[in-house]
Amino acid sequence: MQSEKQIINTSGTGATAKVPSEIANRFNWGAFLLDWIWGVFNKTWIPLISLFLGIIQYIISMKISIYFNNVNSRGVSQPIIIFNLISFCILLLFKFWYGIKGNTWAWQNKAWKDSKHFHTIQKTWAMAGIAILIGLSLFYIFIFFICFSFELYKNKMI
Repeated sequence: MQSEKQIINTSGTGATAKVPSEIANRFNWGAFLLDWIWGVFNKTWIPLISLFLGIIQYIISMKISIYFNNVNSRGVSQPIIIFNLISFCILLLFKFWYGIKGNTWAWQNKAWKDSKHFHTIQKTWAMAGIAILIGLSLFYIFIFFICFSFELYKNKMI
């Protein structure tokens, strides 16, 4: 007689799959940080919304920039800043949605050996997302200082 409850692996069986509570009740940092890339590798297509919204944001932002630069020689700041701020907030809301629902979607859409295997892979995604975030942050800081130094040099301040 077996005293332990037999756990049935329902991963990869679709939206009707029963997701274990230790998986469903955790935030998925990989889905939050790497959204559409994470989605493709976890057979979860909803995060592709972020990719399409990002492309649309870029196109509209360029159109706003071209329009206002043609109308006004002072350049564009306020319309693009407002548009990009609104777009950023919308994309951030989507990212939180992916983080909250990511584990459930990944469990339902992809077959996993067991919950331990699932957690190992999702932890790897989270670490990759953090590494990319840190790397890009350092890169942007480096570029900022190079541009700032060039501006100082150009103005003969250094």
